[in-house]
Amino acid sequence: QADLQTTRDLHRQANAKYEQGDYASAQSILEQALAIQERVLGENHLDHVELLKKLAQAKVKLGQYSAALPLVQRVADIHIQVLGPRHPTTLLALSHLSSVYSQEYGPEASLPLQERIVKLQEEALGPDDPLAAIGRSTFHQMRARLTQKTNKPESPRFSRSEKRERALATLAPEREALLAGIDDMHWHDLHHA
Repeated sequence: QADLQTTRDLHRQANAKYEQGDYASAQSILEQALAIQERVLGENHLDHVELLKKLAQAKVKLGQYSAALPLVQRVADIHIQVLGPRHPTTLLALSHLSSVYSQEYGPEASLPLQERIVKLQEEALGPDDPLAAIGRSTFHQMRARLTQKTNKPESPRFSRSEKRERALATLAPEREALLAGIDDMHWHDLHHA
């Protein structure tokens, strides 16, 4: 109980740091809280979900976009393990994962996951359910539209975020000098040029 109280306290501290725009501190505190909570509750527990979501948000704010996808994947995995694949909250977590995957690798790459979501929804609600029918119809329309553009959907080797991070890491020294200090600005405090 003491460890779980420590985790709750750390979560509050991380939220405060996040609201102040100190995303690096928020990330560090969230990772510490998650480690304690995993030790106490095990790997798959629904209490990890909020910490993982906030950690993904902090990583995005820090420009670590490619590090967010594994956290979103873990949230979906926890829901599947704890609630089962057909639970409405699990389907929402899978839908969010599909959205993030589509942003990273393109809509074609997310088709297998979206098809899985449609099948799970049909299993949960029944094939004649209106929501299941809408989901199935939307998926078929999207798949037809995407396969018209390309005959064989292929996932790129690297996500968009990984490509961006690699490009930023290989900036020429003169370009890097132009960007020096840009991350030190408190952009959220500025209102105009």
